[in-house]
Amino acid sequence: RIKKILGEGTYGKVALVAAESRKLFAAKFFVKDNNDAEDNDVSIGVEERVYKHLGTSVHDSVAKVVGIDFVDWAPDGCNRKIMMMPLLGISIGDMVEQAQTLDVENRAALGEDASTPKVSFRIKKIQEIGRNVLNGLKFLIDHGVYHLDLKPDNVLFAAQNTFQVFLNGSTHTIIAPKNTQVQITDMGLAKVVSDMGEKSEIAQSPMYRAPEIFSGGLPNRKSDLWSFCIMILQLYTCTDEFWPMHADHPQVQYFRNLQQAIGQRMTPELWDEVSKIKGGKKTRGALKLYDNGPADPNTPLLMSLKRSRHADLLFDFLEFSLVLDWNVRPTVEELLNHDFFKKI
Repeated sequence: RIKKILGEGTYGKVALVAAESRKLFAAKFFVKDNNDAEDNDVSIGVEERVYKHLGTSVHDSVAKVVGIDFVDWAPDGCNRKIMMMPLLGISIGDMVEQAQTLDVENRAALGEDASTPKVSFRIKKIQEIGRNVLNGLKFLIDHGVYHLDLKPDNVLFAAQNTFQVFLNGSTHTIIAPKNTQVQITDMGLAKVVSDMGEKSEIAQSPMYRAPEIFSGGLPNRKSDLWSFCIMILQLYTCTDEFWPMHADHPQVQYFRNLQQAIGQRMTPELWDEVSKIKGGKKTRGALKLYDNGPADPNTPLLMSLKRSRHADLLFDFLEFSLVLDWNVRPTVEELLNHDFFKKI
């Protein structure tokens, strides 16, 4: 029985449902690809394929599926084939957004500048959350699956998690979740490696998109790791430091800004590599081959975002892992073996 709608996105809607045993689950309804087709289930096919490929293999940091079945009723525009999953907590993205709202309200009440929220997770919490996500990614990679849409909105706390915020006036407000066990969700863009062809396709949300995808190449075992590292940085900054405020082609400018921030550029050799990939032009969009356009002049350098020595190890990790050249970017095993995750 459907109790209420929990949320919605481009994929469809998630509803809170109660089984006959009264146990609560999350039911994912998918938008029909064609509203005239009564039982069109193409949109569920990607996630269903991934979970069938994984079979009985499960991991504590990857959302599980209880079952896939048809129901008698579905919300308008959604097909009747649903995916049932355990009920999880809020996403990292939602937690940050709620904390930012509280932070702005507090600054306004204190008569301080409330135009920009200043929130952050403690370093220890970033380590704990990050290691859980990274272990989940390792599980997927080891089982031949690329997630290709890793971002804070797609990482949910495993429990109906509560969190505290420690309001610090002019300094950063601290977000303190009571439990840092998280699960990677939403396999809507995921790929089973054995199913992949040699044609480039758009994948990953722009802010978390790896250089090889931006430039029209193919995803690889390290593409999700780039998204992961951008997400880890955002747990510290809780801002979109490199996204352009005003640009005719924001994604192109963002890619330029990223290169400026990390002090690395697409080389002619890397451009040569992606130029041979079928479909690359469509994936690149407004980005031209061998682009060498300037970054925004106010783009901050990565290391300038460090606020204190307490973040030394975090930024050492980010310098180590945010490698533009996907051929030499560290592996998931190398990231897990970095001191940032070993010294918790």
